Amino acid sequence: MTDARLHPSMLSNRKVARLSDSAFRVYVMSLVWCAAHESDGVMPRREAFALHPTADPPQIVMLVDELLKQRVWEAAPTEQGDQPSIRVHDFLTYNTSVESLESRRLAKSAAEKERRKRERDKRASTNTVDSHVDARVDNGERKAGRQDLKVNPAPKEPTPTEPDTHAHGTAPLAVAR
Repeated sequence: MTDARLHPSMLSNRKVARLSDSAFRVYVMSLVWCAAHESDGVMPRREAFALHPTADPPQIVMLVDELLKQRVWEAAPTEQGDQPSIRVHDFLTYNTSVESLESRRLAKSAAEKERRKRERDKRASTNTVDSHVDARVDNGERKAGRQDLKVNPAPKEPTPTEPDTHAHGTAPLAVAR
């Protein structure tokens, strides 16, 4: 979805300035409708009835006529079986086309896939390096880069048959059997 843009030139546009308040409301809502539905500025004429919820159907018909007369809307060609449509005049001059939106989405999707692939590759290479380091641990030695590091074995627990020496080098008084 994209946003509907109101260009600052609307402030001095005589066609827009001549619109009644209700017609202006329907016009702005038609811009929003076309942007929300990504329709390149084309809207089924029947949708005009939903753009001003407080106006009754005869008022909407008059507002549609006003917008067409002021040329801010144009009658859009319809194919056989299609509903009559209107086109917002100069919609694509100020708003993004569906083709551009799709192109941006595809580019964004491709960039996101590439970013995820780089992250996966980075994790895989990190895991590979870790597994190579782990594979080098052999007989209490770990080789990391150019240095050989000794891995300290777990401290040996005293057995009941061996005397336990304290930090001061003295043996306990009795050894349990």
